[in-house]
Amino acid sequence: DMIVLGFNVMGLNGIVIGIAVVLVILIGWAFVFPYVTQDTVQFTVTDKERVTNGVGSSRRSTYLIFTDDETFENVDSIRRFKFRSSNLYGKVKIGSNYTATVYGWRVPILSKYRNIIKIEE
Repeated sequence: DMIVLGFNVMGLNGIVIGIAVVLVILIGWAFVFPYVTQDTVQFTVTDKERVTNGVGSSRRSTYLIFTDDETFENVDSIRRFKFRSSNLYGKVKIGSNYTATVYGWRVPILSKYRNIIKIEE
């Protein structure tokens, strides 16, 4: 083993490689996640709501779509190249039936919902 300034260089390289592998796995999962959890669902919209966070130029909107069985969110997703959530939200009508492509998991403790990426009446 090579020692430089009191550090075992081979051991340090192993740590750096380990951290790099973990980062590659996490970044890869972030881009694969929307495809692995994708599902097609059918529902009737019972209500919808726009929730805003932040102020000024940092203000962001989350659009919630309520159904009898589940609440979905409708937000832009760079990982799925979806940048039209406000248009999609405007077309959703309360009382109408839809087939939607969604991804994600419902995590109640974090107030996370599955995201609608495509919807058809």
